[in-house]
Amino acid sequence: MLGHRFNRTRVERLAVAAMLFAATALLLATSPVRGDFWWQDAPRHALNGAFVRDFVVGLPWHDPIGWAVNYYIRYPSLTILFYPPLFYAVEAIFFAALGVNHFAAQCAVSAFVLLLGVASYRLARLFLPRWSALGVALLIMGAPGTALWGRQVMLDVPLEATLVASVLGFVEYLRRRRPAWLYGAAALFVAALYIKLTAVYIAPPLLLALFMARGRAAGWTVLRDRRVVLTAILSLVATIPAVLLTLWFGAVNMMNVTGLAGTNLALTDPRAWVFYARAIPGQLGYVPTVLALIGAAALAWQAAARPAADQTKAGRPVWLPILMLSWFVFGYLFFSAISVRDPRHDLSILFPVALCAALALHRFLPRPTAQASTLALGVLTMAYSLVFLPVPTVRGYQDRRLRRRQPAAQRHRPVFRLS
Repeated sequence: MLGHRFNRTRVERLAVAAMLFAATALLLATSPVRGDFWWQDAPRHALNGAFVRDFVVGLPWHDPIGWAVNYYIRYPSLTILFYPPLFYAVEAIFFAALGVNHFAAQCAVSAFVLLLGVASYRLARLFLPRWSALGVALLIMGAPGTALWGRQVMLDVPLEATLVASVLGFVEYLRRRRPAWLYGAAALFVAALYIKLTAVYIAPPLLLALFMARGRAAGWTVLRDRRVVLTAILSLVATIPAVLLTLWFGAVNMMNVTGLAGTNLALTDPRAWVFYARAIPGQLGYVPTVLALIGAAALAWQAAARPAADQTKAGRPVWLPILMLSWFVFGYLFFSAISVRDPRHDLSILFPVALCAALALHRFLPRPTAQASTLALGVLTMAYSLVFLPVPTVRGYQDRRLRRRQPAAQRHRPVFRLS
């Protein structure tokens, strides 16, 4: 009997893995990969990865600054250090393996799409049965917002994936109290900051969960936990270079945050605070959004009404739903306060929304029906995005498409062309 159950569980896990891989492959297969970029930043992100790859290959240690200046003069679309460089380092690995081309750059994004699916599934499993958790993962991967920006060489989905993985690692640490999970979560958090500094908004929800996990009486004892304190200090130190690079090279981004750029709604304008509320139905779908409102209300009521001891006995500590709700609230307020608003900026707060949609189905439907409905919601959402929401393209980029040059006498020079 135990062997039969083990085999069934193993088959189900393999089926989940296969569906996540298939979803990633479908998104990649429907992505523009022939130099037909759409969003103006996408070819720049691709060129930045090529810069990192060319720098490592050329090893211009005799004059790195001069080499970089010459690279920029030759390829002025370069925006390296305008954003933190982690994604570009990942891109460089794919360029080294697949050649310097649009397809390789898109594969780098697809690797993060897969990470997003796996991390979303694992995190949803803390609340939901297997097939419902898979439905949440497919809903996140195939949502119109994610399907659009996950099929462009952009930073938004890599940031979303790394943040969800970081939250997963932190939750596992609070559940299991194993230091390896803490270190992994901290490393992923720092990695997210090295993709985009806006990842900083997740810190308050994580700290709130940390104090709640220790209990009211012992919450402040976390300040005497050497592992936690040392990890926090090392994370802050590791973040300093990314902050300095942004302050020095990404001044425009800082103006966008503070509102000095004057390119969008002021904080005193009520429309600034409902911008993302109006955007979420288009990012995730109207049905999941309506369900999420019901699920969020039920989750908040459950966290407030049930004693912590009762929730722990039920297998769900009280801090876990609080973490999910505060994740969305802090993120929403953070992105709403940034002067330049765009529906792609808040993708990383959509996981709690998708989770609440699934919880609503489980609250009102029998368990088998709820699982089937959640899985169907995820599959149909992805199918809709793939069939009816193709990625826009600009064919003019094909005339300046990614090209590889290999004359022996110029191997030390930039080899990526995009102007």
